[in-house]
Amino acid sequence: MRRQASCAHEIDAVPVRLRNLPRLALRRSGSGGAASHLSGLALCGSVPRLSATYAALRPRRKGSIESFLHLARKQSLLVGSSALLCAALARKWVLTWGASAREAASSLPGDELLDDADGSSTRAISIAAPASDIWPWLAQLGPAPRGGAYTYDWIENLLSLNMHSTDRVLAEFQHPQVGDTISLGANQMTLERVEPDRVLAWRSQDGNWVWAFVLSEQGEQTRLISRNRFRLPALAARLGMLAMEPASLVMERKMLIGIKQRAEQLVASREPVSA
Repeated sequence: MRRQASCAHEIDAVPVRLRNLPRLALRRSGSGGAASHLSGLALCGSVPRLSATYAALRPRRKGSIESFLHLARKQSLLVGSSALLCAALARKWVLTWGASAREAASSLPGDELLDDADGSSTRAISIAAPASDIWPWLAQLGPAPRGGAYTYDWIENLLSLNMHSTDRVLAEFQHPQVGDTISLGANQMTLERVEPDRVLAWRSQDGNWVWAFVLSEQGEQTRLISRNRFRLPALAARLGMLAMEPASLVMERKMLIGIKQRAEQLVASREPVSA
């Protein structure tokens, strides 16, 4: 009796379609009443296996689904946070290539020309030359007939900037004065601060861009620091600047290396050749 009661309880736990499988099998085999009795025994014997199979196939409980979704949300948050951190670190490197943390964070000559900047970049390079051998290349920087920008001229000229980088010091452009102007595409740049062998700072006509070069002698080397500061009043301008930042690194890195090479060659040309 106990066996029958236990079997009845287990049978009730199995869906009707699974419960009828043994009977259907025996009925199709042509057996009679004995077959019906045997089917009950067969069903009772197979109930544990059927119950286990049903339990494995039925949907997970709501709590399990909620746990899975909670874990998925945590993983998504972790991945998203990591991606944002990587993007922030990459952008910092783009904006401060070559500059020390102190140089990037410090106030530099020319900053006063645009106090309320919305964005800035500080890039730098060490040059094995005195400031007096670096200054000539800064003084003559600009479109023809000036000395060019010492970067990728073909890219500059795709933008109609008329840049032709020279390897010679141009005597006629070695005495820059406050108020001098050059054109960089649509930007009319005016020289606002000049300290020979130390500071050269340009400001755009609309006042939204300041580009300053600062020279700092440190023993036998000189640090050349290039700082750009921007005012970006519109959202479209800010988004456009984000897209331009990597390209500006490519161009400015080439320019800083170009000035370094020219200044060091100028020093080497004066050194006596040993016998």
